[in-house]
Amino acid sequence: HMVLLERALEIDSTASEALWPLARAQYMFATRRDSAQRQLAVKNMKRAAYYNPNDVDILENLAIMFDYEGRNEEALKCYEQIAEQRPTKSAQIQLAESYRNLKRFDKALGVYNQMERQSGRTREVIWGKLYALRDGNDSLQLFAFLDTIINEHPNAYEYQIFKGELYAHQYHCPDSAVAIYKGVLLQSPQNKQAQYALVKHYAAVEDRDNFYASIKTLVNNKHIEEHVRKEILDNYIRYCLTEDSLRLSSIRQFLDEMEFDENATGQISASHVA
Repeated sequence: HMVLLERALEIDSTASEALWPLARAQYMFATRRDSAQRQLAVKNMKRAAYYNPNDVDILENLAIMFDYEGRNEEALKCYEQIAEQRPTKSAQIQLAESYRNLKRFDKALGVYNQMERQSGRTREVIWGKLYALRDGNDSLQLFAFLDTIINEHPNAYEYQIFKGELYAHQYHCPDSAVAIYKGVLLQSPQNKQAQYALVKHYAAVEDRDNFYASIKTLVNNKHIEEHVRKEILDNYIRYCLTEDSLRLSSIRQFLDEMEFDENATGQISASHVA
């Protein structure tokens, strides 16, 4: 296939219908160490974009290449052109994320505000604005907007838990975080995200009694996914091994309570319990 495309370009070096598929194929088959092949692919994609500046598909492929190569400013220019020529929701989100990656948080917020004016306060808009405000350390706007969202969506507990995580990890107010997690559990006792947030918090602050109480509650929650249960198990074992009196007997009892299949249990616990 690549040979045919190369032959087509020998006939007409500006034939973008051959140039950009060739560039994409060259890039796909280039290894991470094959810098020369990747750069050749980028060069050919840039040529295709030069001959067809309004072809959004070519611009998208070029932006992806630039992103992968760490050429973020050049990727941003492509995303700006794409959003201008074909302002779909996907194109706007790509543009906003590109601004956010370059720490241009005001620009990212501007894109999400435009999306909100066009399509309302969708889930993508809400989380995009929250992440941009968080990463930009704009705490006043962040908490004001977050409180608005929590009031608008009182049963969407993910926003309350996000607020708790902000208090716990970014603003170092663990008591406020715990109060939020417990508040969620009062409204939704089986909320696995709030339960797990408490487990991680008590483990981090080495609050042994509350750690055990919260992990037992989580173990009894039949709605948690297997990979989360495995992570809980691994954290529990690591914690127990710091307490001499809790070593093997407590761990084995916990393994039984978790009801893991034998293979999964062995893979996780072998390095700790052996």
